[in-house]
Amino acid sequence: MFCRFPSVPPYTAQNNVALHTKRALSLVSRHFRDISIEFMFETVQLFHADRAQLLADTIQSHSGSPARWIKYLMVFWAGEDDVEVMDATLIQLLPHCKNLVAFVWDTPGMWQSEFKDRHRDNASDLLKSIPLGIYVLQWTRMSLGESFHCLRHHSSLQEFRVFGVESVSSDGDGVTIPSLTHFEARHCEPLYSWSLPSLSHLTIAQITEHHLGGLWDTIRSIVIEDCSVGTSDTLPRIIAHLHKLESLSYHISVDTVGGRFEGSWLGVANQRCLTDVYIHCHPRTHHGLEVPSTTEDFFSRHLHPIVTGALTNLRNIHILNARIVFEKASRQGEVPTDQANFLANLSSRLSTPAVLVGFQM
Repeated sequence: MFCRFPSVPPYTAQNNVALHTKRALSLVSRHFRDISIEFMFETVQLFHADRAQLLADTIQSHSGSPARWIKYLMVFWAGEDDVEVMDATLIQLLPHCKNLVAFVWDTPGMWQSEFKDRHRDNASDLLKSIPLGIYVLQWTRMSLGESFHCLRHHSSLQEFRVFGVESVSSDGDGVTIPSLTHFEARHCEPLYSWSLPSLSHLTIAQITEHHLGGLWDTIRSIVIEDCSVGTSDTLPRIIAHLHKLESLSYHISVDTVGGRFEGSWLGVANQRCLTDVYIHCHPRTHHGLEVPSTTEDFFSRHLHPIVTGALTNLRNIHILNARIVFEKASRQGEVPTDQANFLANLSSRLSTPAVLVGFQM
């Protein structure tokens, strides 16, 4: 059960094509217009405050407001407009969107230091204006943790992606989101102080026992993106706290020199629920020769404790992005002619009667 979020429609060229098609249909006849207009407003993407204001004016001036058809509202803010103007306009607009399913605020280039230092705000008023029936929230914007206190009232909110939250208190912000089941957090400082009683699926960039605080008890699936998580005894300590964990996904660099990942699973205690482990491969971070002949030894040493019975209910180890092995080896002229066969044979040698080790390119 690998943690996956139902996708919010992204901004793509295909969306523009679809919009042109819907607009063309609305011009065919009144009948076609009545049918297609609902779908024209299903996904709304805003890039500038003036366009947001135009939409707000349109909605407020029509008795049969098209806001009732908006299900996905996405704001892409690149810092060209005053953020307070955009917020004020959205605060006018959002209360009319009674059937809103997902709200997205995306800030391209947010992690550029000069951008981040200029734009850090309390977005409480905007977040409060989001309809209570929303199901998905994506928030890529440097904000203060206290801005999210209002989410305790959003009882339908089940999926939340947040990028960039700072705390003004050493004790955290005490945010509560009662029905949240899927949470994706990056650069979220006060996470350890949040209360998420329904959380079952967590994606997190970096992790320590301190970071998760009281979140341990309900998590069934976790994705850890920090490639250094496997270089120490972090994984066994995490497993020891996650008593209901069924699926673990983590990232490693395929370093076949230095033995950095040999002790990743040493001392792991049995965890009765864990059945699937997903390992995302990344290029090595150390210099040195890396060829397929060393790959088997690397994975064998890394996985030995858990394929030999330390986790009694483990059934599958999925090694993803395995093409990294061949991309690095190609520089040394050691690439097997049949890469699929190489991985199939490696899978067979690493697997045991109880645990299947599989590779995906």
